[in-house]
Amino acid sequence: MKTYNIDQQKTKLEKAIKESLIIANNELCVLKDYYMEENLRYVVMTEISKAKCFGVFPNTNTSGNLLCFEQSYPKPKKGQKSEFKPDIVSIKLRKNRGNTYSINKVNPLVIELKQNPSLGKIEHDPKPNLFEPTPQKKQIEIKDMKSSLSTDITKVRKYLIKNSDNLRFEIGAVVIVGTGKNDQNNFKKKLEQILVMHQKELKDEISSAKNLLFAWFNPLINKPELIWLNQKEKIVLGTNKKN
Repeated sequence: MKTYNIDQQKTKLEKAIKESLIIANNELCVLKDYYMEENLRYVVMTEISKAKCFGVFPNTNTSGNLLCFEQSYPKPKKGQKSEFKPDIVSIKLRKNRGNTYSINKVNPLVIELKQNPSLGKIEHDPKPNLFEPTPQKKQIEIKDMKSSLSTDITKVRKYLIKNSDNLRFEIGAVVIVGTGKNDQNNFKKKLEQILVMHQKELKDEISSAKNLLFAWFNPLINKPELIWLNQKEKIVLGTNKKN
C-alpha cells in the first residue's frame, strides 16, 4: 500500500468523513428513532477503508496499516480492564520473536463516534483565591466523567499525547451525527462553546498533539462541517442566514 505523509492523510481523512456524514445523515432521516451508533460506525469504517490510506477493511494480512473496531486503550495489564475502547483505529503491527505481533508505539488514526450526543459541561476557570495566586483546575479522571461529546474530545486528546508507557496516535477525529430532540440553534450554540473551550486548552497545552478533527452534520446549513481544533481563528460554526 502507498504511504502518505501527515498532510496527505489529513486530506484523505477529511474527504472520507464528509462522505460518511452525508450518508449517515441520509440514513438517519430514514430510520429516525431506529438509527443506532453502530450504523454510523459501519459507514465511517467503510469510507475510511475506501481512502486506502489508513488500511483496508476487512484486513487480509499483517503488513501496512490495519483497521480495527474498539481497540483497547491503554493496553490492559494482567487482571485489569482497558480504560477506553476507541470506536475505530488504524494501527501498525510489529513482529516479535516466535511469530507473534504487537502494536507499534505510534499509530496513524483514532476515531470516536457519537449519535445524538449529550454535549457535556463547559468547564470555566476557577475564581481567583487570594491565598492561591495561580489556581489550578481540578483534574477529573476521564473514567469518572459521564459519556458526552466533550468527554470524547478529551479522550482523543489523551490518545494523541506522547506517552512513553503506552501507544499513541498521530491523527484523531471526533465525529457526530444527529442533535436528538434538542433545539438545533441551542445545540449549535453550546457545541460551539465546547469546541472553543477545547481549542483554547489545546493552545495552552504545549504537550498536546494538534491533529484533532471535529466533524458533524450541521442541520442548520444542511451539510457536513469539519474543523481542526488547532486552527488559529476562533471556532464559529455555520448557521442559517435567518439566525
